[in-house]
Parts: sequence; structure tokens; C-alpha cells
Amino acid sequence: MARLLVAGCGYVGSELARRAVLEGHEVFGLRRSEGPLPPGVTRIRADLARPETVPSLPEVDWLLIALGADGRTEAAYRAAYVAAPAVLHAALPAKPQREVVISSAGVFGRDDGGDVFADTRPAPATATGALLLEAEDAALRRGAAVLRLAGIYGPGRVGLLRRVLDGSAWTGRLTSWSNLVHRDDAAALALHLLAHPAPPPVVHGADDDPVPRRVLLEALSELLGCVVPDLPPQIPAPSDGKRVRNRSLHDLGYPLLHPSWRAGYRAVLEQHPELAPSATQEP
Repeated sequence: MARLLVAGCGYVGSELARRAVLEGHEVFGLRRSEGPLPPGVTRIRADLARPETVPSLPEVDWLLIALGADGRTEAAYRAAYVAAPAVLHAALPAKPQREVVISSAGVFGRDDGGDVFADTRPAPATATGALLLEAEDAALRRGAAVLRLAGIYGPGRVGLLRRVLDGSAWTGRLTSWSNLVHRDDAAALALHLLAHPAPPPVVHGADDDPVPRRVLLEALSELLGCVVPDLPPQIPAPSDGKRVRNRSLHDLGYPLLHPSWRAGYRAVLEQHPELAPSATQEP
């Protein structure tokens, strides 16, 4: 069993920590707030934006960095994805045997509707995307594995379902590709990478089913018992996103818990009965 430090016990990090405890690992969870941690996780309270708050850290075998930015500004991204990991590594007593850094498929600048694979070199079109790539490159130089996650959904993260219910989801380019991954797969895949004897440098955490946004919304409307609005057809435009391909995930031998968002969202709805059709219909 390994000693694991999870830096950033948020939506994905906390689920990974929970799973790691169940597997018998000794888990330390670093977060800056007093928010809850899964049972069995040893809390380390520190704000990596303020190095003076970082206590003596334990020597660990595995390290997961799952930090999030406070906003979508360049300063927030630099603080979370570039500066904070440097502060963390400076405070560690020894280099972990394995490290996984959570990144985002948003690092890609591709917006032509084409495929992107784990070995596709990103060409960010924004300053925040460039900072994500800078953070990825720094992680790779340290010998870490980078896990690029698609759009994360799951229990407790049901904003899109609520927008489908109130009709506000039907905006923007409905022909643009949506790439999704269930929270449980994101966490389990990260743990799989940490335990892997020779993880590849970059892995895409996405399901098998990229989908045009209009098709996604129509399917969710059916699941929720909503009426699909009568919208005119849209002609695909150059700004139609990208399809995040997960061949790297399958090459690892990782079995997806939710290979498609279709079954994944059905599972989410089972955990949120208040959103089910019988609960949202007028009496």
C-alpha cells in the first residue's frame, strides 16, 4: 500500500481520496479550507498561494495535484496551475515515486471540429490555455503524468440538467462538440495512473462518446421529460469545438465505469430523484 498526498481535495480529488482509503492506502488531503474530507483522510490545511501557511509535509509515495483556479483570469490560472505546484514541490521532503497532475482538455486551441489525441500537441488560443500548457510542460519535466479531463459531470454537479429543465441550456453553438467524463471515472482513472508501473506522459480522461451539444440536450430533455424547443437548424461553423479521443485511456487497460454520458446521466438522475420527471411535473 502507498502513502498518497492529494493536493486539492475538491470534486475529483476527494472522490479519489475516498477510493484510495478503501483500497487500503494511507491518504493525506491538502486543502486550504475547512471543507469536509472523506473518512480516513488525514487533513493538511494549507494555502499554496501563501507559502508561509504550508506546514511540514509528509514523505509520500504518490502525489496527485488536482488544484483549481479561483476564476478564469490569467492571474488566477498562473497562481493555481503554475505557482502552486512549484510551492508544493519545494515543501515536499522528497520527490514522490509517482505523480499525476490533473489538467483540462481546454488546453487545446483546436476549434475546427476535429479529433485531438493525447499525443496531439496543444496550440492554446487564449492566455489561460497557454498557462495550462505551461503547467503541463513543467509537470512532464518533473516526470509526472498529465491527465487531461473533459467536462466533468456527476452527483452533485447537475447544473446542466437544471438548465435543461428551465430551458436556459439552449444557447450558443448547438453544433459544437461536447466531451464528457463522469466524476467517478475521472477519480478512478487518476488512481489507476498512480498505481500504474509505467504510466504514459499524457492521458485523456473522456468517455467514448463525444456528442454535438444539440444531440446531448435533446437526450437530456428526453431523460428529464422536457419538451425540446422548436429551434431552426444550425449549419456547422469553423468554431465547432473538438472531439477529445480517449485511445490513451484504453491503451492503459482502464475499464470505463460510464463509457457514455447517456448511461452516466441516467445514474446521476437516480442519485437526484428531485430532478426526475415525476418530481418536476406540475401537480
